[in-house]
Order: sequence, then C-alpha cells, then structure tokens
Amino acid sequence: MNMSYCKFRNTRTDLQDCTYTLDELLNDGTEEPDLSPEELQAMKNMIDIAGEFIEYAETYLEELGD
Repeated sequence: MNMSYCKFRNTRTDLQDCTYTLDELLNDGTEEPDLSPEELQAMKNMIDIAGEFIEYAETYLEELGD
C-alpha cells in the first residue's frame, strides 16, 4: 500500500516503467508479444483506469486554477 504522501510519485514511476516496456515491445521487431495473458488483461484494464484518472485529474487541477 502506498503512503498518501508518495502515492502519485510512486505510481508515476511505475507507469513510466510500463511505458518504457511498451516502447521496447513495439520497437524490438518481434511479432509475438512478450506479455503474459494476465499482463495483457491488466494493460487493457489500465487503459480504462487511465481515462478515469485523466478526467478526475483535469477537473481537480481546474479547480485549483492550475
């Protein structure tokens, strides 16, 4: 469990790592995915969660005036 004072910082680091992994998978020239079926499903779920996060984060930042 992430502590509230570093939740976003830790998640940002993990998300960046996932982004690097996808970049490698897309650009290494192989035809077969290197992710397990469970990881592929988790990635699909992350797409939905990321969309929700973006909506909430944009609204929150607008309310802050950022």
